[in-house]
Amino acid sequence: MKNKIFYGWFIVASSFLIMTFGWGIVYNTSSLFIEPISEALNISRKVMNFTFTLRAIFMLIISLSSIVIFKRFKMINVMRLCSIVLGITFFLHSYINSIPVLYLLNSISSICVILLSVLHL
Repeated sequence: MKNKIFYGWFIVASSFLIMTFGWGIVYNTSSLFIEPISEALNISRKVMNFTFTLRAIFMLIISLSSIVIFKRFKMINVMRLCSIVLGITFFLHSYINSIPVLYLLNSISSICVILLSVLHL
């Protein structure tokens, strides 16, 4: 009899990686970039910190409405799309040149992170 690894452990490992990269990069490192981004765009820290408020608002809205999204689309397809879009928004953060672009990219990344991490039972 072969000792196969239970497939649930692969799900746990992949969930760990998704949460590490999604939440880790978006939320845990964002405070490191407040000062450099605000200096590069010549904006106040108040304007820069508003991105955290926008992020929380979008997370609330998407968390509450995600059941509709997951009923309409397959969860795996939503997660694939969000993974790709999240990677693209991380890359595009290096090209931010205005406040609306900053707000837009942070809003998109927060939507993607919440759709990657919300699982409905």
